[in-house]
Amino acid sequence: MRDNIPDRYHLGLTSCGFRKLAVARDPACLVAFYREVPFRYPPLFEALCLTYFWADPVVGEVQFAANPAGDDLQGLAVSVRYDPLLWDYLVKNGYLILGRMSGGRYDPCAFDTARRKGRDAPVVRVDHKEILSFNRLGRPSALAKSFSGFLDGTLS
Repeated sequence: MRDNIPDRYHLGLTSCGFRKLAVARDPACLVAFYREVPFRYPPLFEALCLTYFWADPVVGEVQFAANPAGDDLQGLAVSVRYDPLLWDYLVKNGYLILGRMSGGRYDPCAFDTARRKGRDAPVVRVDHKEILSFNRLGRPSALAKSFSGFLDGTLS
């Protein structure tokens, strides 16, 4: 393991379009990132954000929200809020967006922090129509029981 990311992920991440930063971001940049977020992303996702940058890579069926190169995570903060109504609704209900379904689909992919196991959380797909049309969560579909499980299942 290097940079708090297990070695088994590095090759798969690179092949999906993740690029390693020349110098990892200072973990202190997480403070600004979390100013308006009531809970934290899983540590493996944080480590990924501090170590890599990316435009719009697709891993499995998930198109990750952009995390442009730079000293901070402000670009990621903007891209996970691609739809302010979805962001606000999901955060109020314990979900943190990491991207959306690939292929131009609008459904957000998120961490279900209410079902967190230890410090990791399930990765789910949420039907955007349920929220935007009916103001309800609907039934999120599980993509993986954890973020590490998601990466294990899609990068190997």
